[in-house]
Amino acid sequence: MHELKVTGGAVVDGTGAPPRECEVAVSGGRITEVGPSVGPAHQVIDTAGLLVAPGFIDPHSHACGQGIGAVLHAPTAPSAICQGVTTLVTGMCGYSPLEIGAHYDAVAKQGAAVNYALLIGHNAVRQQVLEQRAQAPTDLELARMRSLVRIAMEQGAHGLSSGLWYVPGAYAETEELIELTREVAPFGGLYASHIRGEDAESGPAALEEAITIGREAGAPVQVAHLKAAERPAWGQGPQRLERLERAQAEGVDVHADAYPYDASATGLAVCLPPEAFEGVGLRTRLQDPDNARRYRAHVTGRLERLGGPDRVLITAAHRTDVTGKRLDEAARLMGTEPEDAIISLVLGGSTSAVYFAMDQADVDRIVVHPLVMIGSDSSVRRPGEGMCHPRTWGTFPRVLARYARELGTLSWGGAIHKMTAQPAAKFGLQDRGVLREGAWADIVVLDPQTVGDRATYDAPHTAPVGICTVLVNGVRVVDGGQVTGARPGHVLRRGR
Repeated sequence: MHELKVTGGAVVDGTGAPPRECEVAVSGGRITEVGPSVGPAHQVIDTAGLLVAPGFIDPHSHACGQGIGAVLHAPTAPSAICQGVTTLVTGMCGYSPLEIGAHYDAVAKQGAAVNYALLIGHNAVRQQVLEQRAQAPTDLELARMRSLVRIAMEQGAHGLSSGLWYVPGAYAETEELIELTREVAPFGGLYASHIRGEDAESGPAALEEAITIGREAGAPVQVAHLKAAERPAWGQGPQRLERLERAQAEGVDVHADAYPYDASATGLAVCLPPEAFEGVGLRTRLQDPDNARRYRAHVTGRLERLGGPDRVLITAAHRTDVTGKRLDEAARLMGTEPEDAIISLVLGGSTSAVYFAMDQADVDRIVVHPLVMIGSDSSVRRPGEGMCHPRTWGTFPRVLARYARELGTLSWGGAIHKMTAQPAAKFGLQDRGVLREGAWADIVVLDPQTVGDRATYDAPHTAPVGICTVLVNGVRVVDGGQVTGARPGHVLRRGR
């Protein structure tokens, strides 16, 4: 007799195939049978009128820190599991713990509601060896960096991530990244990159650089949150997609991930040039009047390309009175100009902001493309815990509602494939992302008539609807739409 069976619903198995009527049996955390009638079970989940799918895999998350937003801080990961996400791939945009093995051990010891996979971050590696120096590494320094990447891969990392828009990653030259990616290739790892630029001027060359790194290093490439950002780039989404297609035809295994929103989110520091943070740091560099003028002009140009300061929503800053305000209003509260407000807030410490930077038509084209999978680019949150982007609670249900149910630009099988088997194959997550005998029992039950996001920029902590039941390794982490508190997730070390 099976421990559990899911019966009565239409199964979308993750392969891209359309829904079909069958049952799914589970024992020992794995799927033991999928068929028209799997026999009796101790527990039965009735899914009449619902869809049964593999648990969603988020291939681009930021959940590996220590504080708010991290799995170690919120091990039940409610913002993820309420969307149907059962596996997080984290350590993205160059940011990860340096000691991958120790971090995996800490997550395993505490337990988590989700499965958990890590990449080693280039920013972490470069910071360890070169600190904030904007220079190429010496042969000895490069050897140290390569060693750190190799050790991380031996400890189960799934590849190398870079964040070339951020310091110190922005200081790296292409050859450095090729050499470090050569360390992940023998392990079957990949190179995942927040590329050097996503706007009209820098975006095409930055995408080309990522493709070159993968080709030269012999590693698959994952382009993070593919977009055409800022107004001068609007309409360039198809060109970015066409370059991915050509790279595939040239023999480079390149894919991308995207989220279904026309706004991004990151710190305010990206409004300043990378040189502003090199060596002695921003505060000291601003003492030079020439630097101060150049940095301010850089911020002005960025705001103009965005369409004005009202296109920036501040979500975290040392001044709590400006949190939740658009930049133009924040500047008025601070009694200064928007450019000076940004510089002041960056000097004050850690910041974050939402940038309304994309054209929805580009977003729609990118999300549905066959080479693009769905990623939240988000941390995990408890309800009400700080301001965040609505993608934190809404990414995956939004894709299903908008593209499968409302627009019909994705089939149900195609949409779920982007969230399951496609990222599992790309990141080497064995026996995940599919509903078949022998696979781990990561399962989501959803209502195709109601599934959707409810989070907004003003109320980002609003849970989605239509996600009924979520199992991770055969254990219910969401039951009747409610978080159970169970922590059955596995740490997914590459190759183990």
